[in-house]
Amino acid sequence: MNTSRVDWAAVKADFPVLQRMIDGQRLVYLDSANTSQKPNAVIDAMADFMRNGYAPINRSAYRMAGEATDLFEGARSKVQRFINARSVNEVVFTKNATESINLIAQTWGRVNLQAGDVVVLTHMEHHANIVPWHMLVAERGIELRWIPLTEDGQLDLSNLSSLLDGAKVLSFTAMSNVLGTITPVKQLCAAAHAAGALAIVDACQFVPHNVTDVQAWDADFAMFSSHKMVGPSGIGVLWGREELLEAMPPFLGGGNMIGDVRLDGFTTAELPSKFEAGTPPIVEVIGLGAAVDYLSNIGMANIRQHEMQLTEYALSTLSTRYGDDITIHGPRNVEVRGAVLSFAFRGIHPHDISQILDEKNVCVRAGHHCAQPLMRKLGAPASARASFHFYNTPAEADRLVDAIAEVYASTFSPDPIEYRIEHGMIDFHEEMGIMIQEVVGKRVLVVEDTSTTGGSALTAVRAARDAGAGGQQGGRGAGRRQHGGRQACRADPSCRRPGGQGLASRRRACRGTSVAPGPRRNRRRSAGRRDAAPIAAPHPRYFAEAWPRSWGRRLRGRGR
Repeated sequence: MNTSRVDWAAVKADFPVLQRMIDGQRLVYLDSANTSQKPNAVIDAMADFMRNGYAPINRSAYRMAGEATDLFEGARSKVQRFINARSVNEVVFTKNATESINLIAQTWGRVNLQAGDVVVLTHMEHHANIVPWHMLVAERGIELRWIPLTEDGQLDLSNLSSLLDGAKVLSFTAMSNVLGTITPVKQLCAAAHAAGALAIVDACQFVPHNVTDVQAWDADFAMFSSHKMVGPSGIGVLWGREELLEAMPPFLGGGNMIGDVRLDGFTTAELPSKFEAGTPPIVEVIGLGAAVDYLSNIGMANIRQHEMQLTEYALSTLSTRYGDDITIHGPRNVEVRGAVLSFAFRGIHPHDISQILDEKNVCVRAGHHCAQPLMRKLGAPASARASFHFYNTPAEADRLVDAIAEVYASTFSPDPIEYRIEHGMIDFHEEMGIMIQEVVGKRVLVVEDTSTTGGSALTAVRAARDAGAGGQQGGRGAGRRQHGGRQACRADPSCRRPGGQGLASRRRACRGTSVAPGPRRNRRRSAGRRDAAPIAAPHPRYFAEAWPRSWGRRLRGRGR
């Protein structure tokens, strides 16, 4: 596929937030697996409707209400064509993919699943495709089975037939939000049906990046969210076979889902209104319709090819630059993975990585990505994740690679100078690691300040003493933090940079925080909290004076 026909620079210019400059640097947004940015076409469609045509749908007979209804139902038709559904009756609007999965579990599941019935999931599932089934384990006594993973992060299907033996449901992701792994959807759906089970596809990560054909998949249900496909939040899609949706009871009662209400009962409306109770998110649905138009105009095949090239470039560049210092989870073959790179770097806590990258205006996510069972399989409580979309560029991949160099420059090791020479980083002279090399014979006080783990402060003390510095280590409560970390490093007056600059004029070189300070707008503090233990136990040799009183607050990830 030749993507040169797409003017990717013009595409990027369609996204106003991506033109944002912060501290003289352009924003690099690499968190699209969480939520995507919005083009002007989507923003304008929603704003125009609110300015010029906002009205209720499916209820009033006046002209503007009719126009609003046409726009709303027109968006449904766009989604139907986008995923190749047989009918608009198969396209149900929900709040998000999470609600869609819960709808299936609480309606179809409650009717069709009994004690002992089997639901098969995979080890790479998002919590939204785990917790609703756990709820039925508690409520109905169903059994869960799990498809394991191979060493390179793909599904191990060697025992699939035995796992599906007697199963009622196979529910799985089309693309992992952690590993980037694209699963063999058609094969899995065929295997489920051969075993007499329903095939449910969590397509949240797949639909925004790939050509989607639910009929070719031969699935029974699929779901995805607007906000990951350059549309607004608050609106998702449940696709289901019409015959299955017809047989299911309603999920919520009231409003648009009723056919008739009597004192002795009610009847439901026809599909898809049967599952759309209450006033719908009209503006958001119109925004979703605009997003579908925007993606369709670019071409999903073009988007997929562009992201494959970008992923291959990012994987190659990161591996070449950092080698064994970086671990990137998931398959190396871009044919079977999306543009999601979850990684660990030299054992540094992912929250520290994210905070330091933010200093360079590179936005990545740190956390468990709502996939805690998978993270445990990977042997880590969390990871840093850079996720690309079609509006990203190779130059932004380079920004990520260069910014990761700052992560190391903001930490300590026994050989920071050697490492910098080896990796072409000797000119990085603004972070604490270089400072340690300049304080040999000096008396230094390292003050724990902005750590998310406490581990870096310990390492700072060790590195300073191993370098020949003397001094003490103490702790200062979060409420006494000095702004910007300007005076966090208290050295005696002889501790100066070449040229005689004093401490106040060289805060970047003598920053005594445990990590590079986060942006002033995004500092988080939790004075007196003890619920977040340090990543490494303190060594008594380096804590003769005092114990730090605040380890900071761990940032707990939310969303997909």
